[in-house]
Amino acid sequence: RLLGLVNDILDLTKAHMGKNILEIERHDLSELFTDASKEISSISETRNVSVTAQVDPSVSHAVFDKGRIHQVLINLLSNAIKFSSEGAAVSILATPSVECAKLQGTHGMVVITVKDRGAGIPEAELDTIFDEFTQSSKVKSGTFIAGTGLGLSICRHIVNSHNGTIWAENNTDGAGASISFTLPLDATINGGDDVQKNISD
Repeated sequence: RLLGLVNDILDLTKAHMGKNILEIERHDLSELFTDASKEISSISETRNVSVTAQVDPSVSHAVFDKGRIHQVLINLLSNAIKFSSEGAAVSILATPSVECAKLQGTHGMVVITVKDRGAGIPEAELDTIFDEFTQSSKVKSGTFIAGTGLGLSICRHIVNSHNGTIWAENNTDGAGASISFTLPLDATINGGDDVQKNISD
């Protein structure tokens, strides 16, 4: 846990200094989801939580730094599995931004959503959970194992560096919460000297 905390702080320091170099390429989202699900399988199996993935064919590929977005997915999946009831199902979805009510008028982006089946997030904390060293009160209450409070903040920095947006919301069916973020479908990322573009079909 100490090593994880040190690595998280180093990640945030680099982000604040603009030192995170992105290697931007075009990647298959199904492969990304499969790789992340396999890496997290030991945790999901221990909790008896299944992980399912679904990609809309119209947004099968996007452009991003594979290592960094993989890091985002692992963080979100770890939280989703931890907060879901034992035996529940966690899902990863990729859909066009035009189908997301929150992103009306937004084009050229894919929305990636990780949905858990837990207790949800208090409405007043849907934005603040992305702040550094901040955790949901449901974690602080002792219901769940506490972490460093840095994971979601790092996710926000990574997504922002891809010209994306990340947000949390409670599921409409009243069971659990979802965290979604956007990625560009084409080479629209601007990052100066800290971004290396290598876009291929």
